[in-house]
Amino acid sequence: MRSLDKAKITQAMATPLFQPSTDILPYRCFGKVQEVFTNLVKVTLPGAKQGELCLIDNQLAAEVITIKAQEA
Repeated sequence: MRSLDKAKITQAMATPLFQPSTDILPYRCFGKVQEVFTNLVKVTLPGAKQGELCLIDNQLAAEVITIKAQEA
């Protein structure tokens, strides 16, 4: 049985799963977030496009998945 290296485990647990993406800047501020479901966001127009990445408080990334017809 292999012994576990506590330092390696601690380092692995501290390493983020995803590195910050720099290719999404600059970003535009528009519309209004109506609802958030886990990592899905319902927004109002103007300017929101389905599939776009939205940053919430510059920490949480979520994808626009739907735009209601009455909002368009």
